[in-house]
Amino acid sequence: MKTPPHLKTAYTQGRTQQLKQLLTWWPERFKQKRVFDVGCARGEMTWLISQVATQVYCWDIASRFEHNIQQLNSSNILWCRPHYVPSVDTVYAAGVLQNVMIRQDCVTWIDSWASFIDADWWIFREVLHAFPANAKPNSAYYGDQWLASHYESGWGGTEQVINQCNTLEVIDQYTVALPDHHSAASPQRFLLCKKL
Repeated sequence: MKTPPHLKTAYTQGRTQQLKQLLTWWPERFKQKRVFDVGCARGEMTWLISQVATQVYCWDIASRFEHNIQQLNSSNILWCRPHYVPSVDTVYAAGVLQNVMIRQDCVTWIDSWASFIDADWWIFREVLHAFPANAKPNSAYYGDQWLASHYESGWGGTEQVINQCNTLEVIDQYTVALPDHHSAASPQRFLLCKKL
């Protein structure tokens, strides 16, 4: 499988390892399933998931990424705003909550989204490592509002947030060191949640 040229090589290599691990833990959440990739950015993970899933819907708050998704030129990948996503089996959200918390309450966000997205399973990925010292503290979404504490220690608040929700519960989780776009291996946590 040849990586589309506009996808970043380092990102794609890291995401490939992440998906391999996800397929080891929870293959039934991706293989031959309909998946919604929330916070898809350039589409590295979207493209990889599309290799095993029946259909991948994706969306990112930074609408400039829609062009990248169209460049994937795949019949089973579709950019879709959250309120228009058809029924899916799994929602995949990597690093989303650490962006959401800058502007709004994460519990409210999850309960709201889980009420209009028809999906029984949600998987969250959180980055637990500090970003490199030479990384500028900013976000593709919120600029200088990105919290410096995320760069110092990562963000590991997903489980606490979900435990306060009315719509999801954590069923399983793993913390592992896997490649990411900033280092050869970094601590990340993956949480599998069931809709109540």
